[in-house]
Amino acid sequence: MPIWRFWLLMVLTLGLYRLFWIAGVGRELRLHQDSSIRPWHYVVGLLFGVTSPFVAAAVTEHLNRNGFRRGLDIGPSKSLIVVLSIVAVAAEIACTRLTDAMIANGSSPWLPILVLLGTYAVVVPLPWAMIQHRMNRLKSAMAYPERPNRQFRYSLAQFAVIALGVVFWPMVVIGTLPEATLDEVFADTPPGEFVSANVPLSGQSGGYSIRVRSDRWMRIDPDSAAEDADLELVTTPPDSWLVVYTLRGDWMMDDIVDFRRNEIRGAVPSLESRERRTLLQDSAVPVSYARYHGKVGGDDFMPTTWWVSTVVTESGAVEVVGSTSGGHFAARELEAVIKSLRVE
Repeated sequence: MPIWRFWLLMVLTLGLYRLFWIAGVGRELRLHQDSSIRPWHYVVGLLFGVTSPFVAAAVTEHLNRNGFRRGLDIGPSKSLIVVLSIVAVAAEIACTRLTDAMIANGSSPWLPILVLLGTYAVVVPLPWAMIQHRMNRLKSAMAYPERPNRQFRYSLAQFAVIALGVVFWPMVVIGTLPEATLDEVFADTPPGEFVSANVPLSGQSGGYSIRVRSDRWMRIDPDSAAEDADLELVTTPPDSWLVVYTLRGDWMMDDIVDFRRNEIRGAVPSLESRERRTLLQDSAVPVSYARYHGKVGGDDFMPTTWWVSTVVTESGAVEVVGSTSGGHFAARELEAVIKSLRVE
């Protein structure tokens, strides 16, 4: 089998093809070299994962003996293949843990998919492709070479493995995507109008302005998601929301900050929070910037990040509350919007 075809089948089936392939390798070794070889031993060795380096070592040793009897140097050393198979096992374990950590930390939803592609398209197939290369060289030098004009045909079992892998890939990708990302794919964005980036925005009350940093924000009718809101914005897809409240009268910043923290904590008991107080840029107006992070509904849900900015003036207060479940980059974008608050 050409290396490119073997590699393609490994990638398309997310590595499942190697189970079928190693059984075929075992049958050929048993037929032409050692009748004591049991192909199913190799399959079981790959199924357990951590024992796959022993399978690679055994198969490579049989191929080496066969090539040595014919005076052939059929490829890379056995030690190199074993080391690469150990690296492949470690990469699969690390890939699982890394993707889980990325999802738990709310990173970009596509990063876990890139990690999967890198692992199963490069690292995992490499040692087995080197063994296939040895097989090709050995068979070309033996008395039963494959005819150059022989047409390659897939068996029913190969079709079944490929079909299983093609189904398995979307299942893994969908399982890797955070719940919020799946909601983005199927959710409808509320009706509204898009707003321009870096253009001051304010609500009906006026006296303040904020700026969004991208063109994916939409302005929707106030009270669509929050009562008594002066301004409401949502992204498309709807992974981030922002609401501005204007309060009249005498207010204490501590009271507003404590109220919002307690309200969020009511939905997220295990809430991480931090607050920093400073002055608005180019102004002597005090402002509070608070960040909250937690999982709404428990550990089975996508992490959500809130950013809140609070300003108290002589005439009242302005509070900007934003939340996102879109991961790290959406949280950074939301932070920039929150910190763009200015008062007149």
